[in-house]
Amino acid sequence: MSTEKPTILLAEDYPAMLRLLSRVLELEGYRVVTAHDDTAVLKLAAKRKPLQLVILGLEATEQHSIEVCRRIRQFSNVPVIILAAKYEVHDRMRSLEAGAADFITLPVSMAEFVARVKAVLRCF
Repeated sequence: MSTEKPTILLAEDYPAMLRLLSRVLELEGYRVVTAHDDTAVLKLAAKRKPLQLVILGLEATEQHSIEVCRRIRQFSNVPVIILAAKYEVHDRMRSLEAGAADFITLPVSMAEFVARVKAVLRCF
């Protein structure tokens, strides 16, 4: 049985949120690799092995999280969770159609965030 910690790629364009979510995940026992923009996410997702999960909260970049998820799907089946503060129902549907495993609307409690991460990891 492997005792290696699951590795999560966390992409968030707000530094304070990136630090908070990284810390929460680390306290839960995950290894966290971070990125601040879509270019870094795509490079890390393509090169970093093995990633168990990608969490995308990239709303201030030119290519938002749905497009980044769609591009990850071109070369990987790693599960993706999209974080967003200002999404409508059609955006949630587009996220799932693009290949996201889950969609989390912010604000969210850290307990729910962790529970959703664990749920997605159990399924993949």
